[in-house]
Parts: sequence; structure tokens; C-alpha cells
Amino acid sequence: MLKAKNSVIKDWEKEPVILDLHRAALIFNVTDGTVKRWLYNGEIQGKKIGRKWFFSRDYIRSLCE
Repeated sequence: MLKAKNSVIKDWEKEPVILDLHRAALIFNVTDGTVKRWLYNGEIQGKKIGRKWFFSRDYIRSLCE
């Protein structure tokens, strides 16, 4: 499973409960395209609604610890 090493988040409680793909990319310090590649390769899980991807804050946080 993917483990992020350089998360920019210090106070997770200030983050929204649901994060979009762009915010997840900022947290992981990677591009949006990298996050999409991880999704399509099955390295991370997200929910696609329409044309947008979303993630729970707790799931992204678990990948950063």
C-alpha cells in the first residue's frame, strides 16, 4: 500500500471531512496526474462522483502516518 512521506498537513482537524483530488495531491506533494495514476493502478481508493474524485480525510490521513 502507498505510504506518503512528506505530508504538508500539521492539523488534520482543520481539513474538510471530504477531500477532492487536487487537495489530496497537495497533501501528498504530487501532481493531480500522479493521484489519478494511483487510483487507476489500485494503489489508493477514492469515490468518483460525475467527473470528480473524492477521498475521506481519515483515509488520506492513514496513508500519511
